[in-house]
Amino acid sequence: MHKVVQPAGLPDRRRPLRTVLLACTSLAALSVTGITVAGAEPFAMLPSDSPTAAATPVAMTPFAMQASDVSAAAVANETIYEGDQSAGDASLATSGNDAVIFRDQATASSAEIINNGGSTRFEDNSTAASAALTANESGAIRFGDNATAADSRIVVNGGGSLGFDGQATAGDAFITTNDAVRFSGQSTAGNAQITVNESGTVSLADQSNGGIARIANSGTTALEGNASLAGGQITNNETGSVTFRDQASAGTTAFIGNSGAVRFEDASTLGSAALTNNTAGSVAFTGASTAADGFISNSGQLSFADTSSAGTSAIVGNASGTIGFAGDSTAAQAEIASAGDVTFAERATAGAASITIGDGATVSFSDATSGGTATVQLDAGATLDIRNAQNTIGLNQLTGAGAARLGANTLALGDDTPLTNFDGTISDDGAGGGLIKRGTGTLNLSGTSDYHGATIVQDGMLEAGRENAFAPLSAFTIDEPATLALADFNQTIGSLAGAGTVDLVDAVLTTGVNDGTTTFSGVLAGTGGVVKNGAGIFTLSGTNTYSGQTLVRAGRLTVDGSIAASDVTVDAGTSLSGLGTVGSAQIAGTLVAQAAGPFTVAGDLTLDPGAIFAVELDGARSGLVNVGGDVFVNGELQLTSQNRAAAGDYRFLAAGGTVSGSFDSISANFAFLDPSVLYGASDLTLRLERNAIAFPDVAQTRNQRATATAIEAGGVGNALYDATLPLTADQALTAFDLLSGEAHAQVLDVIADVQRNNRWAVRSHLAQAEGAGVWGESGYVDNDLSGDGNAADARSRGPWLSAGVDFEPYNDVRLGLAGHYGRTDFDNRARASSGDINSIGITAYGDWRHGPWRLSGGADYTSHDIDLRRGTAVGDLSGTARSDYSSWTSGAFAEIAYSADLGGVDVEPFAGISWTTAQGGSFSETSAGAANLVSSGSDYDRTDADIGLRISRAWQLNTDLIVKPSLYAAHSRRLSGDAPSSTHSYAGGMPFTVYGSNSGENTGTVEARLDLAFRQQFDAAVFYRGSFSNDDQMHTVGGALKVGF
Repeated sequence: MHKVVQPAGLPDRRRPLRTVLLACTSLAALSVTGITVAGAEPFAMLPSDSPTAAATPVAMTPFAMQASDVSAAAVANETIYEGDQSAGDASLATSGNDAVIFRDQATASSAEIINNGGSTRFEDNSTAASAALTANESGAIRFGDNATAADSRIVVNGGGSLGFDGQATAGDAFITTNDAVRFSGQSTAGNAQITVNESGTVSLADQSNGGIARIANSGTTALEGNASLAGGQITNNETGSVTFRDQASAGTTAFIGNSGAVRFEDASTLGSAALTNNTAGSVAFTGASTAADGFISNSGQLSFADTSSAGTSAIVGNASGTIGFAGDSTAAQAEIASAGDVTFAERATAGAASITIGDGATVSFSDATSGGTATVQLDAGATLDIRNAQNTIGLNQLTGAGAARLGANTLALGDDTPLTNFDGTISDDGAGGGLIKRGTGTLNLSGTSDYHGATIVQDGMLEAGRENAFAPLSAFTIDEPATLALADFNQTIGSLAGAGTVDLVDAVLTTGVNDGTTTFSGVLAGTGGVVKNGAGIFTLSGTNTYSGQTLVRAGRLTVDGSIAASDVTVDAGTSLSGLGTVGSAQIAGTLVAQAAGPFTVAGDLTLDPGAIFAVELDGARSGLVNVGGDVFVNGELQLTSQNRAAAGDYRFLAAGGTVSGSFDSISANFAFLDPSVLYGASDLTLRLERNAIAFPDVAQTRNQRATATAIEAGGVGNALYDATLPLTADQALTAFDLLSGEAHAQVLDVIADVQRNNRWAVRSHLAQAEGAGVWGESGYVDNDLSGDGNAADARSRGPWLSAGVDFEPYNDVRLGLAGHYGRTDFDNRARASSGDINSIGITAYGDWRHGPWRLSGGADYTSHDIDLRRGTAVGDLSGTARSDYSSWTSGAFAEIAYSADLGGVDVEPFAGISWTTAQGGSFSETSAGAANLVSSGSDYDRTDADIGLRISRAWQLNTDLIVKPSLYAAHSRRLSGDAPSSTHSYAGGMPFTVYGSNSGENTGTVEARLDLAFRQQFDAAVFYRGSFSNDDQMHTVGGALKVGF
């Protein structure tokens, strides 16, 4: 910094002159550095300074330079005002590195300073007073320390900048900016009026504040760091944006009027400021920002995202405005009153907010949002929409007269507030939404509800505020110690369950209309009544105290607890059952006396004409009804056996008064017992007597007949006999089938088929291959055995493997030996039988060729390990009989064939015969008690003859490779052998024989095969083989391999 210093020996009185000369030199555009301009000091000429001066001093009129004498003086480098100096009304301009500096208590007074580059700086306690300051191009105006812009007029044009730092203040300045204005440090906008045009920016950083300034913003205003708007006002126009960042705050008494965009980012806050968001405006809270305890009036778009919070703010939404919460934002403890829509999306929560929604507006929850502990008031015409939520939406309170739309979701309401009223509607559009009442307080519903999902009262009280206020198709569960209160209003619900309390007062509760089956173990209290509707079963297992009437209009009412103070009326087509107590009972439908225990009618029992008294029998006991008063008998006595019933007497009614009347009929479908009733003065007794129908008399097949005969032979006291005795004819037929052991006979047919499959492998090998070598064949077989009217359908399936070796002891003679392994799964669903069979066998075979003739044959033996499981069920006897035993099959076969070459096609007609014997091993079943079977073994023989044709053709693909497709078709006829059978007995009982299905006498078999031979030493093949009769089908797929030597 250069400064003019007084030369030695120069009188002080000459300093003003030198100053003026330097100023004039500056006006002449001389390049002089280090100028200090003093303001308004008098200019005086001394006599010695004038060439014409007299020897004595001459008094002079004072001289001063005025602003009009100097026009926009160009400042070279630094011009400094210090102390209490003033720029007066000077007009100054800076460029390049020029600077005008005010220090100490210096003042710009009313000067005009234009910065066209360079800068004007106010330091210390200096002031811009009422100066006019302009920053153009790269010009800069700076206020630092405790400087003030006072009443100045400041214009910042493009490229220019204005800055406040330290504790500087914009004072009462009028600031217009088209570029950058920045407040930093602890500076303040004071009481300034700041106009921010579209290209202009205003930023407050560090700990700066907006004072009580008024900002008209059409450009960009930003607060960052710990800056605060304090008590300032921002009018944000449509093109303007206002952003709060870091920990910036809108202050305490600030006001923001917004028609553009306002954003709160990071951890910034609205503080306790007021914000009016106009129709065209948008206000967004992002990051961890908060509306704190501010006030927002919203007519545009107000949004909260990320983890932002509405804090404890007060938000008023007008009809044109929307309020949205998204991300992980929260409405916190805000008070929101909106005539426009309020939305919660993604993972946002309503927190503990108080939300009031006006007519025509909607508050909606979607995605994984939460209602938190918020309270919502829906004015008439307003809507709560949770249809798109992914979970239950909970609210502490829902009040008002609007509409709640659930979709498929559940709305949970309630806290510990003593009473909350909701006068609106709750619906789900048929999607199955539900309601949960929580908290110890009372929720009163006085609107209408038509949702279809469950209603769960977990705590407190759910109270009706009008007739049919509850959802009529909803399944209600009342948990202990909660209460469902009708408050003297009749209600209809889908069903009732739980262990809580239902307070009828003097109203009627109709339940069951959703056809559900439920149990209520709590208490129905009051002087009101209950109506059971719907097709389901409603069970009351608690001690109920209500005294109104109980009407059973549809379905069944089961009383396992007590409704002793209530009289019951049972309509035709409905039923009453249980092990508990009712008052009096008038039955037009069905009264069920369960075998499990007595049912009590405290008063009179009246059976109307057409009524049914259904008595269950179980062993030596029957159902019993104890009546405290008189009994009037009409209608039908209907008997059913739960498990078994023996011949004898069963007391099924006992009265404290008299018994009058009689049954019109007795309905019992026992096949082997005849019932009758003994009428006493105060009781009724059922008598069952064995009739003349023998067990075999109802049988329809020879297996049923054989089994029935064996069971009949067991006599009274035998478990199978006693279990069969109370059965109906149809039940008896099912029991005979399951008890027959039919699967043991069918297994013989299955292992015979295993043996036949092994022979096919050998016969196919002999027909396809010549010469010595080793070979193998493997595949999967699926065999359907059709029933024949006696035995049921069965199925066997599984893999097998055959491998053998051939040698040629003589020309045209080949002998061989093959081994076989297979695993077979057996299933007879109609007889609840299944098993696994593991088979290992061996076959010795050979063939002789003479010209076109071929004669082949062999003998085989296979051992089978059988693991069989058989379900048994008759009356109360049920179990699974298990057996594990060995069986074997053996036999022989022979075939003669003649081969002819017809134009390259090899045609071979053949004829064959086979004999098979199957020997079932002895077994002793376990795990089924009296239904276990024992057997010393069974056997099965059959002989089959077949005739058929093989056709094949070989193509030489090259010198090494030959491909040969072939077809096989044969007809087989059974020459001897009937259906397989098994003779067995129950422990200590008579032996009886049952039969498997009788396979068809005629069977057709086809095979398609493709061989690929390499150098006549290696042969690989794939094939399909199918066997079909009128009843059975066997399908086999597999592959074969032969290596010659």
